[in-house]
Amino acid sequence: MVNNTKNNKIFASGSLFPEPPEDLLAKIMKRIKEKQRKLALKKVLIVFSLGTVASTGGFIYALKAIRINFYESGFLHFLSLAFSDSEIVLLYWENFVLSLLESLPVMSLILFLVSLFVLMEIMKFLAKNIKFISKPPELTINV
Repeated sequence: MVNNTKNNKIFASGSLFPEPPEDLLAKIMKRIKEKQRKLALKKVLIVFSLGTVASTGGFIYALKAIRINFYESGFLHFLSLAFSDSEIVLLYWENFVLSLLESLPVMSLILFLVSLFVLMEIMKFLAKNIKFISKPPELTINV
């Protein structure tokens, strides 16, 4: 039979289970907070990445569409008329403005502005949360 002082202390205290360390709850809560922070960081990065890819793709598509629609509608030809024949444009300025407005590719402009707005909102989100994303993990010293 082996005489173990640890077992003797347990039996002497009247309990079969040893007492947990006093800072056990603090350590558990700290680990839970670290895991929650890591999970939140993963969610933020996934949302930010998907949003950035989608809005950048939409922005590029809208930029190409607006360029094509400006050429197809003849808006640039009407606009160049203002610089080449400014006397005629000033004489018939009301008709000229209406012609410019009629040839303006409105749907492409709306698509472009919406995609630009979404991209700017995602960048604003990144700027607000950059401290949260780039915060280095706290050093833990186990004693």
